Amino acid sequence: MHLEDGYVAQAAPKDTTLTGFFKLCQRDEFARTLYYWEAPRYYTWHKTGRKWQRRKQGKPVQDYSGIKSTDTLDRVYGVHPNQFECFFLRMLLHEVKGPQSFQE
Repeated sequence: MHLEDGYVAQAAPKDTTLTGFFKLCQRDEFARTLYYWEAPRYYTWHKTGRKWQRRKQGKPVQDYSGIKSTDTLDRVYGVHPNQFECFFLRMLLHEVKGPQSFQE
């Protein structure tokens, strides 16, 4: 946060893997067929660019040119049910394919 022309201005927040996944689903048709936890099989998260990119190595995915798959696993951390918003968001990420925002 800093003052700009006498007003308080905040730097734009950096994308997380989740908000990056939302953006990926907005621009990539194949990503809209995936659950959040499936993304690491087909995409890699680039920390410097803060975005998901298609894998360059792996087995080609049938019917989707340019998509490659690996056996990579990732985790969606467990959340205690007392943390309602986080708990239900985690549940939705396991039930909704290709979300493009928190509202979906």
